[in-house]
Amino acid sequence: MAKKTCPGCQAQHGPRTLICNKCDFEFKKSTQKNTSSYINLGSWINDTGKGMPRVEIPEPLPPEPKKLEIDEIVHYIVHEGLGYCVMDYIPYKRISDVVLSKLWIETKKKLTEIVKYVEQAQITNRSIK
Repeated sequence: MAKKTCPGCQAQHGPRTLICNKCDFEFKKSTQKNTSSYINLGSWINDTGKGMPRVEIPEPLPPEPKKLEIDEIVHYIVHEGLGYCVMDYIPYKRISDVVLSKLWIETKKKLTEIVKYVEQAQITNRSIK
């Protein structure tokens, strides 16, 4: 049977292994649609294979129809990060402040443009300046 070697710790694994049981290195699936090696838009990223501490997935937002006030949004941003909150965690419709809700929409569009630009630059091996 074919074996694969973990680049993190040199442990031998079977061909279907997705995560090394010794160092938590994550092997890539060959059928992955995302060609980017470091950007995964709109999902939680586990960095333990890169030497980062294990991070818990955030708790769900309070049930709808409750809209979030600015102080609640600030709390989420501090704990989860602005990019994650804008891109995946807090939908603009859940924001009670009209101005912030509009800014949320604009920011998500710009962050999406940044991700697409960086992915394209990575694919074409252009340098980003």
